[in-house]
Amino acid sequence: LLNLKEYAELYEFNIHKINPLNINNISISSSKIRNAIQLGDISLANDYLGYMFHISGIVSKGKGLGRTLGFPTANIKIHNQNKILPKQGVYAVSIFYNNHKYNGMLNIGTNPTFDNKTLSIEVNIFEFNQNIYGESITIEFVSRIRSEKKFKSVDDLKYQLSIDKIASLNILN
Repeated sequence: LLNLKEYAELYEFNIHKINPLNINNISISSSKIRNAIQLGDISLANDYLGYMFHISGIVSKGKGLGRTLGFPTANIKIHNQNKILPKQGVYAVSIFYNNHKYNGMLNIGTNPTFDNKTLSIEVNIFEFNQNIYGESITIEFVSRIRSEKKFKSVDDLKYQLSIDKIASLNILN
């Protein structure tokens, strides 16, 4: 078995030792970053990363449920299928499309109010009304708002979405 130094010599690359990064006396590691993302602690993950956690993908056609609720969504098929995703729930996000930044809210989940079983990533882009099917967008996660839940009625869901939008705007502004 070869060790890393032997591979460096064999393949002609250099090794540089980097001391661990500490934030508030906590050593930062990729495992801690992944764990924060998987727990939905986006603020902590962003602090550890030194930049905003983000995903990129292609906007695809969904079932149109968001539009019927007054909150049209862009369904995202992420480019990197191996990309770690945050815990299911609702997030305040920034969306980057065509060299413009937009505010929005995003849901990762199965839409339990509608008894769906398939995981989806859907973003409601505020103050936006363009057809972007097939277009590539990038989404930066700013903060987790709440867990996904099943509502007793569509009206209860609509009410919660309006609260989520206000919460997102407060966070993003």
